[in-house]
Amino acid sequence: MDLDSWLVQRGWEGVNTTPVLLSAKLWLVSGSLVGPDDEREWGAWQVLEDPWSSSLAIYDSDEELSYPPRLRAVGPSEGSWTDMWDFPPELLRLLDSRKQGEPDSDEGPVSSVMLEWWRFDPETAELSESPVTIPGWIIDVEGAPTQILHGRNGRRYEYE
Repeated sequence: MDLDSWLVQRGWEGVNTTPVLLSAKLWLVSGSLVGPDDEREWGAWQVLEDPWSSSLAIYDSDEELSYPPRLRAVGPSEGSWTDMWDFPPELLRLLDSRKQGEPDSDEGPVSSVMLEWWRFDPETAELSESPVTIPGWIIDVEGAPTQILHGRNGRRYEYE
């Protein structure tokens, strides 16, 4: 996200900003997907837990900074982390997959292929976590509470 453009859009060109890194977690999740006929397929995913936006997303390594700056890391408010060990529904939705099934064996000129759900089986799961950071800024607007500007989604969050 382009900080200067963001500030100009709000008429805040002269606002005091301080770059920071926002604490997040990268989860390595591995386990099996179960197909419609109880077929199993092993998989591994990297999931970014962003406690600032209360979201989980499949991690995209293209967003990784090759040389991250050494800045102060800021943690989220108390109770913002997801209990990943309980496999929240949002995590299971990320890991579930739709795959092409076998084509219908009609002998006619048209055959169809249905998409089938492959569901993640939490019983087979292995989890590990590591800390990561997301770029952000502390925004000080005169007469307003101090806020954090999230570098990925452009939203503002309260900063205590």
